[in-house]
Amino acid sequence: MRPLRLLLVDDEAPARARLRDLLADLAGELPSTVVAEAGDGVAALECIDRLEPGGVDIAVVDIRMPRMDGIELAQHRARLPRPPALIFAT
Repeated sequence: MRPLRLLLVDDEAPARARLRDLLADLAGELPSTVVAEAGDGVAALECIDRLEPGGVDIAVVDIRMPRMDGIELAQHRARLPRPPALIFAT
């Protein structure tokens, strides 16, 4: 089984670091690789577009962010040909 490909989306770098640490602690039970990080929804969509189709399995997304929040990102994600699953974290 290949590791899940994750995108971490949060406007606070320390929050993204905590998520990376948590995922590292869970690596034995949940094999995953962080393929990209973004500070808001706009940057997250750019990451998804930049990676090959299906390059992100799951995006862990903060709800409140500048430029484009997590809810708006979810609305845009629905229009993608191979949208990643979203997990909201706040």
